[in-house]
Amino acid sequence: MDLTKNNIKMNSTFYIWVPIYVDMRRAIIVLLTLQIFQLSCRAQQDMDVELIMTAVGASDPDELDQEDLERLSAYLDAPISLNEASKDRLKHSGLFSSYQLASIEDYRARHGNIMSFAELSAIDGFSESIVKRIAPFIEVGGTLAPEKHRQREVVLRTFGRWSHQRGHCSSALMYGLKSRMDVSRHLSLALGFSRPYLSSGIYPEAFAGNISINFKRPCINLLIGNFNVRYGQGLAVWNGTSFSSLSAPSAFMRKPSGISPGYSFNGGSTMSGVASSYRNHILSVSLFLSFPGLKDAGRRLQIRDITPGLNVSCFCRSGHCSLTHVQDMVVIGDRLRIPEMKSSLDWAFCLRGINIYGEVMYDWVWRIMPFLAGLGFNIGDNVSNALRLKYAHDRSWTGAFSTEYLSADRLHNVMLAAESVLYDIGKSENADKSLQAKGILLWEYKSKGGFCFRLRLSERFRTWNEMFRTDLRADFEYRKASFHSRVRMNILECSDMGYMAFAEAGFMTGMFSVCLRQGIFAADSWEDRIYVSERDVPGAFNVPALYGRGEWTSLFASFKIRRIMKFYLRLSYFAFPFMPAEKQKPGKAELKFQLNVRF
Repeated sequence: MDLTKNNIKMNSTFYIWVPIYVDMRRAIIVLLTLQIFQLSCRAQQDMDVELIMTAVGASDPDELDQEDLERLSAYLDAPISLNEASKDRLKHSGLFSSYQLASIEDYRARHGNIMSFAELSAIDGFSESIVKRIAPFIEVGGTLAPEKHRQREVVLRTFGRWSHQRGHCSSALMYGLKSRMDVSRHLSLALGFSRPYLSSGIYPEAFAGNISINFKRPCINLLIGNFNVRYGQGLAVWNGTSFSSLSAPSAFMRKPSGISPGYSFNGGSTMSGVASSYRNHILSVSLFLSFPGLKDAGRRLQIRDITPGLNVSCFCRSGHCSLTHVQDMVVIGDRLRIPEMKSSLDWAFCLRGINIYGEVMYDWVWRIMPFLAGLGFNIGDNVSNALRLKYAHDRSWTGAFSTEYLSADRLHNVMLAAESVLYDIGKSENADKSLQAKGILLWEYKSKGGFCFRLRLSERFRTWNEMFRTDLRADFEYRKASFHSRVRMNILECSDMGYMAFAEAGFMTGMFSVCLRQGIFAADSWEDRIYVSERDVPGAFNVPALYGRGEWTSLFASFKIRRIMKFYLRLSYFAFPFMPAEKQKPGKAELKFQLNVRF
């Protein structure tokens, strides 16, 4: 197995003519000519949402967690060193389970550094398929730059959005800046601020930041500001969105990372307050005190909402188990109310290659006991399986399974996933209970000549409103050295029919990348909307819902100066020339620019 990046030298001249139609008054045509002279660099994999989806096991972009997207986007640009990074940093990356971290630590103690991806795939808890998913985010062997250089970063982001209809034009501006720096081996600082699109003024309205203090002896970490809290499988506390179980088997078991610094423009889904953790080889104790009102306090700072929490985790060679308690306290006048209080027990073990995990939580206010239990196992080297059963707060029962087959020649990949949810309440008239079932069948064929064909069929059935929703998607892709192209056709049937198709072509090197996409769509009903993932600047989540009858054009480009500076640019325009006059929608254009500087 050779998962190392290609080292292809190129000296060529390319002329790329990109027509972008900006139909402000149906008469403006902007022609961009990009000339690239004498490039000499390495070919590399494209940095897009699909790599992150593969890493976390998601089958669709709308299953992604925003915080995962931002964190893993940073690792795509600056991979984490498997040999130089601390165990805590590897854990906070969210790429490894507790069992895998223990295997890495044990292997390095016995054999030294891990020098290749093939060597990593032979370590207990890993396999060729697992390593292939995480390879773009990690480095083995010698690192290309000292680890400390990746902890100093400044990111500047500017977005502009314009819409027009019948001679009227409106615009909106969003900007943000965030920075992160290691002051010393024990002290790290992060700061961010942004002005959202809907802001009424010109000054930033959202702020984020944190101070991280680390001590090695004893191993204590103190965080002040914005931080992420992730324990168990997310029943008691897991700030951030939760994706569906309709994913690859590798995504069924969530990988808790404890308390980690939040790094964003606006705080996003992070908590705000103070957190501290202590860890040794077998025990971890974490405390946090969050003040949700800090995000919306504005100029008048009034702390009336307090959320304390505690976690105690025990680790062993096979996995871990932990206890978590969290509650919300609100001060109203001179009275203290507790609207939410939860306690949970979670576990995750790998026994003879079988992942056994779960969590049971008790809600002290509503007096219910949601739980989740799952199982993951392989059949030989080619078949991965996962099962999960969940009982939720709304007294619904969810059963899900997924199986994935990878042929011995690595040319065919087949995944089947399904889930069924039984709701204790009726979602339609004259119904005591409701049922929803979903299923996905994914087939992928990769030829040795660079061609790839993907076919994805999903079906949803429910007992209310539109009962059936069928989504069929076909992708044709070709990659050769630094060039790639793709064509997608999508048909969806729900209340009526929805259609979408796009074609894209791109050129990628270690120094420069550019990708142009042109697409059309038709979906007259909102129930027939089609989601499509768009290439975007790192950390941005862009999965527009295509609704109506129209077309769009997007251009994505990036330029890298060594490992110090990288520019990102995205241009897009959505137009609706095929809509009936009485249903006309405004055209929308967007320009995004982002600059990442590491020093």
